[in-house]
Amino acid sequence: MSNHMSMKSVLWFILVVIAIIILFVLVGLLSPGQRGEDEVTVDAPREFVWEQYLDKELMHKWMPGLQEIELVSGADGEIGAEYQIKLSSINEEGSIMNQKITNIEEYESYAFDFDSEHLTGHTNIEFEAAADTATIIKVLNQYKGKVFWTNSLLQLFRQNIDKNSKEQYDGLKTLIEKNYQKQLQSMPQKSAADIINPKVTADELNQK
Repeated sequence: MSNHMSMKSVLWFILVVIAIIILFVLVGLLSPGQRGEDEVTVDAPREFVWEQYLDKELMHKWMPGLQEIELVSGADGEIGAEYQIKLSSINEEGSIMNQKITNIEEYESYAFDFDSEHLTGHTNIEFEAAADTATIIKVLNQYKGKVFWTNSLLQLFRQNIDKNSKEQYDGLKTLIEKNYQKQLQSMPQKSAADIINPKVTADELNQK
């Protein structure tokens, strides 16, 4: 009797494992890809936020895992420019993300395609002036795995991916606001609304 129950338990276990595998494969094959949105309000003028977002010297401070970004084709900061981005990973050599700028409307929007070993996607970022000294950053990420099992993993870890993305843009908000306050303190004779084109580098801010 005990042997019969043991065999029955093993059979049920095998069936459950098979069902999980089938579900995992189906999720990957049928997935249309992932879509994530982020929105933060930054207490700084849109022009200042734009310049800070594009400052490569600051990127490592709000993009966890960023090791290096290199222009490989086109004119830096213009449509068509292609970059190779090295990110830290469990692999000692790190992982590589290729990025190509697809749209730029100064102070308003910035978009790029990205491609790595395991996934491909597109990001669109909009900068909306909420007031003279506030900016809303709206981010839309669309991405998909290159093979079915990657799509399944992306779906499985979707909440963690969204959480990490939110933390990243919250970090950007904190950094920009801190740098904006530094600039205001260094220019006491001007009001916040007077600072309309603050192209300040990371080195300049760190010296103040």
